[in-house]
Formats: sequence, structure tokens, C-alpha cells
Amino acid sequence: MSGQLTLFTGLAGSGKTELAKRLLLHRDDTFFIDKDTHTRSLVEEILVLHGQSPHDRESSTYIEKVRPLEYAMTMKLAMANIVLHKSVFVIAPFIKECFDRNWVSSLQASCSLSGASLKIVWFHSDLEKTRTRLIHRAAKRDHWKLTHWDDYLESIPQGLPELSDPLFFNFDNSVDFDDHTPGHLDALESFVSSN
Repeated sequence: MSGQLTLFTGLAGSGKTELAKRLLLHRDDTFFIDKDTHTRSLVEEILVLHGQSPHDRESSTYIEKVRPLEYAMTMKLAMANIVLHKSVFVIAPFIKECFDRNWVSSLQASCSLSGASLKIVWFHSDLEKTRTRLIHRAAKRDHWKLTHWDDYLESIPQGLPELSDPLFFNFDNSVDFDDHTPGHLDALESFVSSN
């Protein structure tokens, strides 16, 4: 029985984790990997050893030395389950990765070698809703984003990754979960469930 790797991607505050957890309620056979939960303690310790704040996510130290490690760790854990023909939900921004066709193609090939499929859900929401979510969750790692909002927006890619069906699904998450129309959520459920 083949597995499926589903990446829940998009900007911080786009609502990835909440939706992924809700979809997971109906999937007893799917592993859940939240990058922040999985890697945060190690990331913070490495940053401190490099003389940085444990909550830094913007410095060259984080971007060049720490970020590659935390994403590699996350994907190794995911693929360790994929080769066992398990299905996996991975929650992380994956912003750089989703805009890199070579990275996506390489991951797709790795999944295929294990008989698994790859799905990428890109979450987006209007910027005010995104900012409100970041304020509400009150994570120290978001402090720079919120206090340098314009600089943060300039630092991220604009538009959508140039990926297409059946690999990619663009999900507008500009409203709270209970305000989504059933059809909108059904479309997401259908995409994640399809092979």
C-alpha cells in the first residue's frame, strides 16, 4: 500500500496548522509533522550557540546555517515514514522550496521511488488576516515580522508558486475555519484525499 506526502505550506499566519489538524481527525493512518514543534528546541539552542536570539528567524545565521538544517531534519523524518508506505502531513512554510521547481521535482521523484504521491497545499490569506493571526498566537519568533511588517512583506515572494494540478492546490484561508463554506473545505479535502 503506497503512502502520500502532503505539504501544508504558505506564510506564517496563513492558518496551515489548524486546517491540517482538522483534516487529520479523519485519518488514523497519517503521521503529523509540524516543523516548529519537531525542530524548535534544537533551532533555539543552535541560535544561542551562535550568539543569536533563540527567536531569531531573520538573520543570515538563521537563514544560511540553521534553516537548511531544520528543513532537512523535517524532511528526513517525513521520508523515513514514506519509505514505509505511510502517509504524512508536514506543516511548514516551505516558501523558498515551493518557488524552487528543482526542489519540488526532486521531492516528487523521491516519493515516486517509494511508490508514494506528493501533494502541496499552498495556504494564503489577506495580509490583515495573516497579521491578526500572528498577533493572536503571540509567538516570540514572530516579533520581528510584526514590528517590521513592511520589511517582512518585502522579503517574501509575491504571488503563487508556479506549480499546477494534480500536484498543487491553492487554498484561500482568509476567513476563520467556521466561516468557510462547506464546498470550499470539501475541495481541500478532495484534493488531499485524491491519489
